Amino acid sequence: MLSREGSLSVSISDGDISNCNSHFQNPKIREEATKLWDLGKQFGLACRGDEEKVVQEYQCMEERDLEFMKNLAVGNINDFFLLIFNMNIRGLGAGTKARYLRRCISSEEVEFVCLQETKIVEVTNAKCFSLWGDNKVGWIHNRGVNGSKGLLSMWHKEAFNYETHSLGK
Repeated sequence: MLSREGSLSVSISDGDISNCNSHFQNPKIREEATKLWDLGKQFGLACRGDEEKVVQEYQCMEERDLEFMKNLAVGNINDFFLLIFNMNIRGLGAGTKARYLRRCISSEEVEFVCLQETKIVEVTNAKCFSLWGDNKVGWIHNRGVNGSKGLLSMWHKEAFNYETHSLGK
């Protein structure tokens, strides 16, 4: 966050430091993070800068995941819920399918939607707002070939932050 003077101000809690530093106490987490990074490199991942920072970030993520799972197991987290909806829609142009999709998103509190075979050449904000039920939706569309095929991904903007995407075969 930038202040009015343009300087950077960051707030870190003791819990953040404790959670991130605790990986130094558990060599298995370090080993797991290193294996994960090595696997990523085999699939072509690369980083700008120090690979050690990538491994450290994986360690922090593993610590957070373990802490979350512990809390979930003992009932400290009651409302964790992430619903991903995936469907081969076989054409999204018909009103019946759009109504069905809108009803599923709304009733199930879906946070991420993956649609295949949309068979739509162009998708607009208005179309996605209509399908989602409000304007708190981000989306990316790959129209496919000559109106056939096609992929549409939509997500709740309060649950996900869009960074980048890659479309290809």
